[in-house]
Amino acid sequence: MAKDRESKRCAKPGCKAWAVRGEELCYAHLMKRGLYRRFFTDQEVQAIEEAASSGELALDDVIELLRVLIGRVIEEEEDPRKALPLVERGIRSLVSALRARRALSGEAADGLAAAFAQALDELSTELGIEL
Repeated sequence: MAKDRESKRCAKPGCKAWAVRGEELCYAHLMKRGLYRRFFTDQEVQAIEEAASSGELALDDVIELLRVLIGRVIEEEEDPRKALPLVERGIRSLVSALRARRALSGEAADGLAAAFAQALDELSTELGIEL
């Protein structure tokens, strides 16, 4: 652990792991709360939970949430290379949701590979790195 950074233990009682930078919990406990939960405000989390529990959260809503989250990760991280693991997970989740939507709607998935390639090209250009 670098000496120039302030580090702290996970706030979960009994956990001896180190908390993620800027968080109160370690990585394992953050994952139990949901991978992207830290990118939402408390009001957004409450609205999402209410919609999900009432059955109002549709696949299109999930797709839009994933797009917002990917954008937030890119905007909030100063070093784009550090954001890549989360962006990659977000894109994989988005692709899965898009595939599910296509399968449910009966559309052919021919254009999905092209759309994914275009999204990666745009992301590569925006981040200034080659993927």
